[in-house]
Amino acid sequence: FHRHLKNPNVHILVSSEHLHIGGSVFKAMTLIQIHYPSVEYLYYLQHDFNFVKEVDHLALVDVMEKHPSEVNYIRFKYQYVQERFLHCGNL
Repeated sequence: FHRHLKNPNVHILVSSEHLHIGGSVFKAMTLIQIHYPSVEYLYYLQHDFNFVKEVDHLALVDVMEKHPSEVNYIRFKYQYVQERFLHCGNL
């Protein structure tokens, strides 16, 4: 969290209530549409989801730009790890 605070390309949206994934994405999309209408890509991350391997994110953007009618989103496989919930206060 703190390492991204001074990065002008990263915007952390905080909610005062739990919106679930759908509500959080809707909130982000609405704010982007209003304040940053030229943004082409949304990279949605959650604080408790970690990448377990290195990902070439520029290659993902390249695929989306080269195949816009075929690829309009990329989803990473989620692997359930019980311990991740212990740090979020969800139990």
